[in-house]
Amino acid sequence: MNIIIIEDELKAARSLENMIAEVRPQAKVITQLQSIESSIKYLTENKQPDLIFMDIQLSDGLCFEIFKSVKITCPIIFCTAFDEYSLEAFKANSVDYVLKPFSKSDITDAFKKVDELTQLVLVESEGIRRVESERPTAAQSATTRLVERRCAAERRAALHAKVFRGERFRF
Repeated sequence: MNIIIIEDELKAARSLENMIAEVRPQAKVITQLQSIESSIKYLTENKQPDLIFMDIQLSDGLCFEIFKSVKITCPIIFCTAFDEYSLEAFKANSVDYVLKPFSKSDITDAFKKVDELTQLVLVESEGIRRVESERPTAAQSATTRLVERRCAAERRAALHAKVFRGERFRF
């Protein structure tokens, strides 16, 4: 899993990177970005990561400016000292909203949410693929409709025969 940290406080970014390494040793923090400008530049010029940890108030403004310039499709975990931006954060691919100072358990819980979301997406996409592969071809559909019509006609004929013989139906 490739991760980007967008955080203007170097101490907080290092602390977060260390916690990520403890909680998810197989994950790789590919870069740390400190501003809106550097984030837009990086996200425009490089492949999107699997996950972003993002502070809201950066040195050159609010991180939501990034979304106006770059379409981010990966999940985002917001790590911030401010709780007043939570609604706006969840409109921007947010999986979790962790308040500073965060702990190892906060980061563990955030990763659990990412894992659950990833699992749901995989199950949903697998279900869609399965349904598409099970769709009948045009020839199969025509044959099925013909058999269904024949069966319905036979049922109607049997029903009419019973009625003409005077048999009663129980309902």
